[in-house]
Amino acid sequence: MRKKKNKRVKQEAVTYAIEIMDYDMPYYIAVGHKLDILPEPILENADLEIKGKMLAPGKLANKILNIRIMGSRKMLDALEHQGEINHEIPGIGTLEIRGTHAQCITGVPIDMIQSFILLLNTKKINYIILSGEPLRYGSAKIKSLGFSREYNQDDAS
Repeated sequence: MRKKKNKRVKQEAVTYAIEIMDYDMPYYIAVGHKLDILPEPILENADLEIKGKMLAPGKLANKILNIRIMGSRKMLDALEHQGEINHEIPGIGTLEIRGTHAQCITGVPIDMIQSFILLLNTKKINYIILSGEPLRYGSAKIKSLGFSREYNQDDAS
């Protein structure tokens, strides 16, 4: 008798809500890199590093999450030429939560980093709302990233 192969049930998207506690914006620019190592002669790195307290889903409530939002010039170019993208994009980042380790790495067009800093400085945004896959073996692909001044837990359900 043959065993039936269990089909994995596709689960719905999960909303991960994070209250922003602290943030920083490291910036780096350098010239003179070897072109055989990096394709560009100028290297630029602008990130937004956020420390936050998870609010949802409930089983992750109060866990401290480190979020790194990387600024990307390539993402800006991709947004401007979406018709030229001929492959599926699996997500905009990843969420990893294993034991005490909790981090999210994602990206946005580099021009948005400065806007986010201004909004954070003026308290116009207090929450990050991520949407993505359910955690599986401590990891999940993130499909969307949003910022909000207020968070209503009923909206996440």
